[in-house]
Amino acid sequence: DQSIITGDFNFRSEPENEVCEPIENSHIDCWTQLYPEDTGYTFDSRTNSFSDLIYKRQGRSGYQSRFDRIYIHSEVWKAKDIDIVGNEPIGTYPVPESANGGNYNLFLSDHYGLLAKFEPVESVK
Repeated sequence: DQSIITGDFNFRSEPENEVCEPIENSHIDCWTQLYPEDTGYTFDSRTNSFSDLIYKRQGRSGYQSRFDRIYIHSEVWKAKDIDIVGNEPIGTYPVPESANGGNYNLFLSDHYGLLAKFEPVESVK
């Protein structure tokens, strides 16, 4: 069996790793495999003004999480590289009630995306 599981897991109330434990028992987390010392936040209201605006309206600010993940289970393929994408603003948008004069950076989403590249395992059994 081979599989790739990818998506927005949107953890909310439980610690992230407890929610993913059943997946991680059979799959490899591509981000932590390639970048074990990097947090890999895909939701970062400290750097994404769109997500910050959403959380400020809920009375919170500065929230960071690795909601989005890519897992692989394969004897034939392995993760070669993984990047966070969509983490650069594409423009600005007006927010009249904001304290900074009404303009926020516009991002594609309140989450950043992931782009992974895979390569064959060198010695396929």
